[in-house]
Amino acid sequence: SAVELGKLAKSNATIIARVGWHRFFRSIRHRNCLHPNFTRWKQHQANPQLLQIIKSGAPCINAHTPWSLRHKDHCVHRGSHPSAKIVFANFLQDEMLDMVLRRYWTVVPYRAVRLLPQLKISPAGVIPQRNRRPRTIIDYTFSGVTDTTVQVAPSHAMQFGRALPRILQRIAYANPRFGPVHLIKVDISDGYYRIPVTASGALNLAVALPSCRRQPLLAIPTVLTMGWIDSAPYFCMATESIADFTNLQPMSDCPAAPHFQEATASAADAFTTSPPIAPTLPVSLCASKPLAYIDVYMDDYTALAQTRPVAINLRRRLMHNINDIFRPNTAFETQTTPPRREPISDKKLLQGDAAWNTTGTILGWLVDTVFGTLQLPPHRVQRLSTIIDEVLAAPTTTCRHWHRLLGELRSMLIAIPGGEGLFSPLQLALQRARVTGSVTICPRTRRCLQEWLLLAHSLASRPTLITDVVPCPPHYVGACDASRDGMGGVWLPTSLAPDATPFVWRYPFPDAVRKALVSTDNPTGTINNSELELAASIVHEAALLAAKPVNHPITCLSGSDNTPTVAWLQRASLTSAGPAADLLRLRSRLRRAHRLNATVCSVPGVDNALADFASHSFHLTDDDFACHFRTVYPLQDSWQPLRPPPAICSFVTSALLHATPMQELLLPEHDPLLACGKSGST
Repeated sequence: SAVELGKLAKSNATIIARVGWHRFFRSIRHRNCLHPNFTRWKQHQANPQLLQIIKSGAPCINAHTPWSLRHKDHCVHRGSHPSAKIVFANFLQDEMLDMVLRRYWTVVPYRAVRLLPQLKISPAGVIPQRNRRPRTIIDYTFSGVTDTTVQVAPSHAMQFGRALPRILQRIAYANPRFGPVHLIKVDISDGYYRIPVTASGALNLAVALPSCRRQPLLAIPTVLTMGWIDSAPYFCMATESIADFTNLQPMSDCPAAPHFQEATASAADAFTTSPPIAPTLPVSLCASKPLAYIDVYMDDYTALAQTRPVAINLRRRLMHNINDIFRPNTAFETQTTPPRREPISDKKLLQGDAAWNTTGTILGWLVDTVFGTLQLPPHRVQRLSTIIDEVLAAPTTTCRHWHRLLGELRSMLIAIPGGEGLFSPLQLALQRARVTGSVTICPRTRRCLQEWLLLAHSLASRPTLITDVVPCPPHYVGACDASRDGMGGVWLPTSLAPDATPFVWRYPFPDAVRKALVSTDNPTGTINNSELELAASIVHEAALLAAKPVNHPITCLSGSDNTPTVAWLQRASLTSAGPAADLLRLRSRLRRAHRLNATVCSVPGVDNALADFASHSFHLTDDDFACHFRTVYPLQDSWQPLRPPPAICSFVTSALLHATPMQELLLPEHDPLLACGKSGST
C-alpha cells in the first residue's frame, strides 16, 4: 500500500504542477453522491443549502492567518499520532489507498502543495472497535483547525442527541389495539464521504500520512472527514431532511414499484400480531392510528411501525427517499474496482437489520417492544464490570481512566434506574484529583462503585421498562415547601388517578435541625434553606408512595419554589459532599424501588400557598390542621392527611445533620428502608 500510495502521489504532483490545485481537484472529484431529486420535497428548509453543496461542495472556512512554512514543516515532521503511524500504520495505509481509489481522498507529496496558503496539516488517529474494523479519526483539535474553523454549517440540523428518548416515547405511546411495534434499522454506508467539500476548503483538512521523512505524503479529502467540527451538521442536514420528509409524507405518496433493495431487506421479516405483554399507558393517551415513525442518529435510521401494511409502506418510502438525496449506483459504478457502495448498506441489509421485528438493537440498546423493555447488551455490562473492577483493584487511578469510567456510566444511565443519584461521590473524587493529580479511591467512592456493580448485574433479572424512562402524564400533581419549623405538601389527583382524593402532609423538624439552620442569628449553622427544601421534596414523594393510591407504578409532577432544589433534582448529582448528595442518592433509590416516574418543576412562591401553609402550621393540632384545610381550601373530595414514612424521615434528618447512617449493600428493591408502608393520618 505504501508503494502504491507513493506512485499515486508522484503522478498527482505532476498534474498539480501542470494545471494547478483547483483544476486538479475538480478532475479527481468523483461524480457527486448527492443529486437534486429531493427538490420535489416542497418548501423544506434544507433545500437551498443542499443544492449549494451539490454545486460547489461544503465550505470549510478558516479564520486563522495562513500558516508559516516553518509551522507546516513542523506538523509534517511530527506526523500522525502513534496509533496511526505505529500501531495501525499498515491499516491506515490500506484504508487510505481504498479511499483514494474511491476518490474520497487524494494523496500528494507535501512539497507539491507546501506553498499553498490554505494548507493546514492535522494528525490522524486510529481507534479500535469491538467486532468491527478500526476507525480512522482526524484530530483537527490537536492541530488547532477546529478552534479556528468558522462554523457556517447549520448546527440546528443535528437533532440526534435525543434520538433514543424520542424513539422510546413513540413506542410507549403506541396504541396496543394495533398490535406490537415493529422496528428496523437502515444504515447509510460511507456516511460523511457522501458529502463533497470545496477545493480550497479541502486544503484546511489535510492529514499527514505514515511515510518516508524524505518524501512525506499528505492525504487531502474531497469529502467530509471524521473529526472535523462541521462534518456532523453538514451530513445531518441531509439525513435529518430525509427523516423529516418521510414522517410528513402521506402513506398514499408511496411509490407503487418496490425499491430495488427491498427484496433483500424484507427476506427476514418477522411480523407478529400478538398483543404487547408490557404495561401500557391508558388507551385515551395513545395514538389513534398505527404508529409510523422515522428517526435518525447520524447515519443510522430507525423505523417504527404497527401493522404489516403500514410497515411495508414506511420502509419503501424511506428507502426511496434516501435515494432521492444519496443517489444509487449506476450500472457502470457496480463494475468499477473497487465498486462504489450503495448508499443503503447492502452489508447491513444482508445481516437482517432492515427486516421488521419486535426486538432489535437500537443505538446500542436491546429493545423488546412486546415486553416493553430496554436492556444493556451483555458485552456492555461486562465492559462496565471490567472497568470498575480495575478501579477497585488499586488505591488510586488516573484522571483519564476516571473520565472513561464516568463516560461509560453516563452513557448507560438510561437503562440503570437508581444510578442517577450515585454520581456525586464520583464527581467529587474527580474534583479533588485536580489538586492531587490522581483520583483517590476513598471508602465512600469505593462503596459507590460497588453499588454501581450491583445495579449493573441486576439488569438480567430486572430489565428496565420503557414506560419507566419516558415522560408520562402524571397521576398526581403536587407542591411542597419547607420552613424552619418543618416541611409539608399537597398532592392533587389528575383524571388518571383511581379516585379524586387529594392528600396533604406535614412533618416537623426536630430541635437539632432547627438549631443547625443558617440564619442571621446563627451564621455558623451547618444547614441551609435549600437543603431543607430538598429534604421536603424527597419526603413529599415518599408520602405519596406510602399512601399506595394505585397498584401500578406512579407518575407524578411536583413543584418547588426553591431554585437550587429544582436544579439539584433535575441534575440528580453534585460535585460536593454534604447532605444534598446523600439526599439525592436516597431519592434515586426510592424511585427505583417503587418504579416512581417523578418530574420536578419550579413554581413561584406566591402560587405555593397550600404547601407553604402546611410547612408553617405546626402551631395547630392534627385535627385543627385537617379542619383548616377542608375549610379554607375546600374540594369536592375531602383532604386526606398523610403520614410520611418514619424511616425515610429519620434518614433525611440524619442526612441534614451530617450523620448519614451506613447502610447494607442492597438493591433498592430489597432495602427495608425504602418499603414505604401504608400511610395513616397525621
